[in-house]
Amino acid sequence: MRPDWIHHDLPFYHTVLLDAVLRSRLYDRLRRGCTVSQLVRGGYSRTYLRPVLEALQDGGYVRYDRPYWHWVGEPPTSGCLEGVAQAVRWLHLSRTLMPSNEDPGSWEARGEQARLLETGQYLTRWLIKTLPVKADDVWLDVGAGPGQWAREIAPRVHRVVAVDRAPAFQDWPAGNGVTIWPGDVLDTLPPGPFTKMSLIRFVEVLPRAQLVGLLRRLRSRLADSGELYIVGYFKGSAPLTGLFQLEVALKHEGHVYSVPTLKRLARLAGWVPSRFDHDAESGYGILGFRRSSLPPPQKGGHPTYGPYDNHHPEKIFRTRPVSRQ
Repeated sequence: MRPDWIHHDLPFYHTVLLDAVLRSRLYDRLRRGCTVSQLVRGGYSRTYLRPVLEALQDGGYVRYDRPYWHWVGEPPTSGCLEGVAQAVRWLHLSRTLMPSNEDPGSWEARGEQARLLETGQYLTRWLIKTLPVKADDVWLDVGAGPGQWAREIAPRVHRVVAVDRAPAFQDWPAGNGVTIWPGDVLDTLPPGPFTKMSLIRFVEVLPRAQLVGLLRRLRSRLADSGELYIVGYFKGSAPLTGLFQLEVALKHEGHVYSVPTLKRLARLAGWVPSRFDHDAESGYGILGFRRSSLPPPQKGGHPTYGPYDNHHPEKIFRTRPVSRQ
């Protein structure tokens, strides 16, 4: 089963990657070996650089020998340059055909909603089989999108509240049994309490600081013995996460999180992990949390055991014996 965020065959993505590597002269730097810091000082974007390197690593083009990245694959050919140039010409066909046409961004938003609906059927069936959906649950679905999950569980639970920005609800069918709470989840949340909460294919759009802030606010709306579920395409447990990280970087200011990173961030917000499930066919995982009995650390505090992700080498502090005078 191909990952649901992939719309083209893998050779398309590799062609675009190799085109970018050649045009940016990154290939020349990688042939000699270089570090991320050296590349950033040379003008490369840190936001896109690591996802590009990891996508190249997934494709077998580069190898990481800490701290150096080296090109180890076949050299890119000029054919990829013309291939991408042709794709760009075809992508601009709608604007060429009708220059005064509406903003293409509106079509992009429609396409994203359609993608979520089309690809969400398998994921919804897997979640129904895996998660404990009970008749007395009061469920909060955060970042509900097209509402596939909320509408699926509405007949099975006591109440479902779906939170998302207002445009996400404009195509929802009437009479679906779901309570709609329109608004940005970073600004508004229903009061609760809720026995279950879900963030499905949503955390990738949030930078780390915003995610911790949201998890803190959700904690205050969880009922005693309730549970929170983060459903996503987690780094380290899903295939092709290098390409997925680049896709996320190109669309949002978000991040592809690993399970250890999400656990660390959740602990900052006062949560403790309760379960982990992984579907090998789709690549998606479920990370469950319960509210910690200990209060969360002060806002703005950082864990003392290292960084949130693998973007920077982890600092390890060692102790050594000191002789007595």
